[in-house]
Amino acid sequence: TPTTTLTATPTTTLTSTPTTTLTSTPTTTLTSTPTTTLTSTPTTTLTSTPTTTLTPTPTTI
Repeated sequence: TPTTTLTATPTTTLTSTPTTTLTSTPTTTLTSTPTTTLTSTPTTTLTSTPTTTLTPTPTTI
């Protein structure tokens, strides 16, 4: 008289407590100080020396 007693008491306990803490503190400091200095000193010298030659017409009196 074989007596086989199978007693299975599986106890599965899954405890998942994920704690995700995302702390993002980006600090962007843009300091732009552009200094544009445009110095234009154009010097235009126009020298015109026209020479007019007047040729007299002789008048005979």
